[in-house]
Amino acid sequence: MDQLVQCTVPMFAVDGRMNRISPAATEAASRLWNDRVGNTHPPAITANATVDLLGTLRLGLGRWIGVSGYDTLLDRAVGITREEHPWISLLFQPEVQPADLLAAVESFGTPVVSAGTRQLLAVLIELLGRIVSIEMAVHLVTRIGLSDKAPAISPATEGGNT
Repeated sequence: MDQLVQCTVPMFAVDGRMNRISPAATEAASRLWNDRVGNTHPPAITANATVDLLGTLRLGLGRWIGVSGYDTLLDRAVGITREEHPWISLLFQPEVQPADLLAAVESFGTPVVSAGTRQLLAVLIELLGRIVSIEMAVHLVTRIGLSDKAPAISPATEGGNT
């Protein structure tokens, strides 16, 4: 985890009320991010990891809540995350490509982009948790997002048959 830039806003506003990002969502987001980038953070790895992770989550969560549902959650998460990371709305679109991110990572710096990505993931998990419970959201996102760590899940296999 980057030591230079940390997610410093553990709260966000929804419907005029302040809401805390749960420790479970923050931990899951950090775990997913660290799984993708490991201990090295060159700009190209950061850009590719971001695109890969968001694409994996879009495909996997799209099976559960529909691609448009995922895109709606991502759009809301970007809107919330943008308050602390204004640059993020330029980077995190449903069809973002590594080349689109590479220049931004080089411009803003890997620690800043890593912190913003972790915060975006935490907010995304938290928002999904409002629909399916935070425990289920963490479970779904980590199972879908962890690379080669667990078998892929689908609605048909989730009922204890994994």
